Amino acid sequence: NWNLTGTALIFASGYTVSGNYSAQSTTFSGGTTTFTSTATLTNVNALIVNGGTAVFNLAGAAAANTLDLSSGTLSGSSDLVLSGSSTWTGGTMNGNGATTFNGALAISGSNVHDLSTRTLNLNGTTTWTNVSTGNQGRIRTGNGATINNAGVFQDQLSTANGIGNDLGGTDSTFNNTGTYTKTGTGTTTISIGFTNAGAMM
Repeated sequence: NWNLTGTALIFASGYTVSGNYSAQSTTFSGGTTTFTSTATLTNVNALIVNGGTAVFNLAGAAAANTLDLSSGTLSGSSDLVLSGSSTWTGGTMNGNGATTFNGALAISGSNVHDLSTRTLNLNGTTTWTNVSTGNQGRIRTGNGATINNAGVFQDQLSTANGIGNDLGGTDSTFNNTGTYTKTGTGTTTISIGFTNAGAMM
């Protein structure tokens, strides 16, 4: 068991985690850390992925308060549910599970944001902003990835960019059952399947 409530833990190389895991903040800065099917997460506050790979293969869903994904990879077969305000400034989400944001999510920065195979559930308020340098905050998808927006998706792109099936494989899809709001001055091109059963503003 990893009962580290109140502790900040950094995984800088590969680890395998089984049993109960709890920590105030967990940073994945290098290597691959795998939470096995016998692992459970309790009292996990912040997950920070900034160069390493975090694989969640729990028997059930994993839950935490926040996620800060800036580089590296979030992966695995189990779902990850976030209740608080999270950020995605770069890096990759993949694997057969789903990442569910019940709180706010800020997608920002000049880096690409890669989503492959995985399902991304947006149930809170999501803001998507970018800058005019680098890859300008593009969302690259592929291999049947799915984006489900049941909350408020605020497209605030200031320079032209979009969401594409850049990673190849089966076409990805964007399902909007909430509200998609376009307020940014930059043109947004969505070149994956888009289904709207909600509101477009």
